[in-house]
Amino acid sequence: MGDRKVEFYISAISENDFDIIYLDYKTKTISYLGLGRKKDDGYHFRYNINDNLDTKDEMFIKDFDFGENKINSKNNYLVGSSQTFGDFKLEKKFEYNLSWPLIDNLDKKKLNEAKQLIKNTEFKNVEFLQRSSTKDFYFKVLSSKEKEDYIKIIGINIYSKKNGELLQSIKSLKGYPFQSFNVLQIGDFDFDGNENDFFLQGAESHAANVPQLYYIYDESQNKYIEANLEGYSIQFDSENKIATSTKTCGDVVIYSSNVLLKKLYYFNNKEKNILI
Repeated sequence: MGDRKVEFYISAISENDFDIIYLDYKTKTISYLGLGRKKDDGYHFRYNINDNLDTKDEMFIKDFDFGENKINSKNNYLVGSSQTFGDFKLEKKFEYNLSWPLIDNLDKKKLNEAKQLIKNTEFKNVEFLQRSSTKDFYFKVLSSKEKEDYIKIIGINIYSKKNGELLQSIKSLKGYPFQSFNVLQIGDFDFDGNENDFFLQGAESHAANVPQLYYIYDESQNKYIEANLEGYSIQFDSENKIATSTKTCGDVVIYSSNVLLKKLYYFNNKEKNILI
């Protein structure tokens, strides 16, 4: 965009409900644009006034091809204008458009197209920028898809905001499902007062029984280490340095009929990990 390198990601539910996230390599800032509106001249996006990201931008995209159930839509470029960067023309690097009909019986053609796309498409190690970042690092999940399967996360690439260089690549994850921009969440999970740690979760919501896997930043090694902490709906007690995982057994809606299983984890500051 202009004289600056920018990585641009789009995630959509429908042609009237899709969001944009982009990384400006010059400033190492991540910007999020939603509230998309389709007008006669194209799609218009703006920032959410309640968003806590650094940059406030508005954007217009002309002739956006919202091709459903395709791996290559007709346009290889996005043409538009940004309040921050001015006019731009972006080259497409990757695309996967899977669109299920809301009701299977409503659109047989779309349903068959979606099934064929899942059956025949495969790719490996595609980076996808995450909306959450720390003051020092930003993150891209590595996503892969086998034929006849859904997209899964198989790794995380961690980059320095200071110079944009790759700090660390975490591989061999357990195949957490891909959840667009919000797979990864930031916080302080080793009780050192710095929100430089992160966790992965198995769904975009914080509903009951959503699995979570934690990593903490070890400054002495300048790397992230797995915290030996994986569970459900984990709550942290910073005063006592305890984490509590809660799993709901039975009906997760009717609480009077379920059983809660709790597991306590204690933080070992010397070893920089969690003890069960």
